[in-house]
Amino acid sequence: MNPTLDLLRTDAMRRAAAPMAAARWAVMTILLGVVAVAAWLSPSPLRTVLFVTATLLWLTGIVYAIARRAPLQGSNVPRNLTTIWAIHVAAYLSTGGAASPLAFGIPLITAVLFLLLPRHLSLATLAIQVILLWRLNYLPLSWRGESFLWKAPTASPGISWVDPLVLTVLSVVAARIGVVVDGVIRSLFSDLLRSREQTLAEHQQTLQDLTALTGEVAHELKNPLASIKGLAGLIAKDLTGKSAERMDVMRREIERMRSSLDELLGLSRPLGPLALETVCIVQLAVDVVRLHEGMAADRGVIVSCLGRSPLKVECDPHKIKQILTNLIQNALDAAPPQSVVAVQINLVESTAERPASVRIQVLDRGDGIKPGLSGRLFQRGATDKAHGSGIGLTLARTLARQHGGDLTLENHPTQGAVATLQFPITQPVTKEKS
Repeated sequence: MNPTLDLLRTDAMRRAAAPMAAARWAVMTILLGVVAVAAWLSPSPLRTVLFVTATLLWLTGIVYAIARRAPLQGSNVPRNLTTIWAIHVAAYLSTGGAASPLAFGIPLITAVLFLLLPRHLSLATLAIQVILLWRLNYLPLSWRGESFLWKAPTASPGISWVDPLVLTVLSVVAARIGVVVDGVIRSLFSDLLRSREQTLAEHQQTLQDLTALTGEVAHELKNPLASIKGLAGLIAKDLTGKSAERMDVMRREIERMRSSLDELLGLSRPLGPLALETVCIVQLAVDVVRLHEGMAADRGVIVSCLGRSPLKVECDPHKIKQILTNLIQNALDAAPPQSVVAVQINLVESTAERPASVRIQVLDRGDGIKPGLSGRLFQRGATDKAHGSGIGLTLARTLARQHGGDLTLENHPTQGAVATLQFPITQPVTKEKS
């Protein structure tokens, strides 16, 4: 059995049976009323037993529904159908058996049971139903009582078995119809599932091809770009005035292009295993902050780092630096002049649900996240920068989750935005595939 196929079928069954949520109690109450009327107008031991049984089933269903406070859900469709079937059989037996006007419902409900119930349960209901059909036919009249609707024809030895036989054949045929329809539905769901899996596989292959192509293009562009940057640096030594300023602008643009190509290369490469080391996370963050002091000074922004040292964590320092670099650069891009970009590091104590972790927050005092971008921040290509690639945050979150943590970005309650990186201070031991 395919678990996914079974889940799809169960969901479809729940949706198909949803209209029964309101009608089921009306149906069961009407059938119970029929049993009660039969037991009152023409009392007999059988009708008394059937009335008591049907009443208990009805009350049990009500108590269960009130306790669960839930309508007809996929998980209790079998329970509701079985209850309706049992009360219907009780009403059928109470109103004369094969001579009952409710006899037509026996094959119909059998088909529904074989369509919607698990096979073992539907087979059990069919077996019980057939036994009751035949057993009623041979009960003494004094025990089952006379028909209160009309006088039953005088039974003769030659035809006493015809009515239960006809109903038995009709029930078996109805069960077969239910099985066939169920098979058709399963086949349709199977074809749908197979088509979906094939489409997903094609999309996955296309994505892999595009990712590989992106990596190749980025790699081919990166080497010539490094040469151009080096030549530009040599030429800049001999230039002065406006020419030197223009050359400086060109070098900054080359550096921006190189940074974008590095992001593309990082995104296109398979995620390598963590090279774990025990490091002081505060010192690591201070090192990254110092690397950006020049950029911050050019923009009139101050970068500060606050944290309790030493705070030892187990991580891949290169990848954590890569995450922090992206977050600090984004904060510097958003921060207005004469403001502060704060990097705060705190230890989050362990609880019964999760181990101890380190939380690193990068706060800026910019305009915050634009409303239209808040839900797409970590999607590839999502950016509000004029020259942004929209890849950095996607890669940063991937690296954070590789450490067993996560990365979030949200607006600060007062002003600006806050990026939060949190991951366990110790990494679980995993076996890398060779």
